[in-house]
Amino acid sequence: MKQQVFPKQFTKEIPKNVGRRFAISDIHGCGKTFIHLVEKILKLTKDDQLFIVGDLIDRGKNPILLIDYIIEKQKEDFQIFVLLGNHEQMLLETYQKNRNQISKKLLAYNYLEDLINKDREIKPKYVAFFNEMFFYIELENCFLVHAGFDINYEPLNGETLFTNAQAMLWVRKFKGNLYKTNQKPVVHGHVVHNLEQIKENLELAKENKTAIVPIDNGCVYVSLGKYQKYKGEIGNLCAVELTEKNNTWELFYTPFRDK
Repeated sequence: MKQQVFPKQFTKEIPKNVGRRFAISDIHGCGKTFIHLVEKILKLTKDDQLFIVGDLIDRGKNPILLIDYIIEKQKEDFQIFVLLGNHEQMLLETYQKNRNQISKKLLAYNYLEDLINKDREIKPKYVAFFNEMFFYIELENCFLVHAGFDINYEPLNGETLFTNAQAMLWVRKFKGNLYKTNQKPVVHGHVVHNLEQIKENLELAKENKTAIVPIDNGCVYVSLGKYQKYKGEIGNLCAVELTEKNNTWELFYTPFRDK
């Protein structure tokens, strides 16, 4: 029987927590950077909730270190919730159509050789990991989604803003009136923004203004020599604190550490 590897649900109701809430996006295989951010800067506890807003894999050298770390922390009852990104979608759709199309060269290029067993099947623990991902999450004070929502999309055949998977994973020019999200800020990744842009949007959210808050600062691209136009304003892995009771919206970040 062919493995079914894809998220089982669009979203999940998140319980209220007594600790803090953080969002991180577009880790892209920077496992060492992520662990440093979580352990040394955020100092995550079991009372906290961490939301990873898609694109854990591709480009960086340590995606398996990253995924294994998250799985172990979840087993230890850390509250870590993972959203699907377009890079996970591409891998899983190729695998579902024909797993033999996932070449050893492709896996090696993205440091994902250990994802697959000798029978060219995704290992069971990673099947379970991918199956538990979501497309978006709604919290009391914001939405979390990988790429964004197509605010101007006119739903067809019963589809809604929150079932338009293509937009949630791929939309790039995410802007417009957020009346369809009840004016809640939307936190997303997918498109690289420099630190100043991220900080400006966080200030809008902090002032209780409707805001689209990008949190992808292109951590992995420093190692790839891309996005040179940003001149040092990229290359960090960012975390935003979303804790509602304090209306925090505080930015934390650490530079690329996966050389």
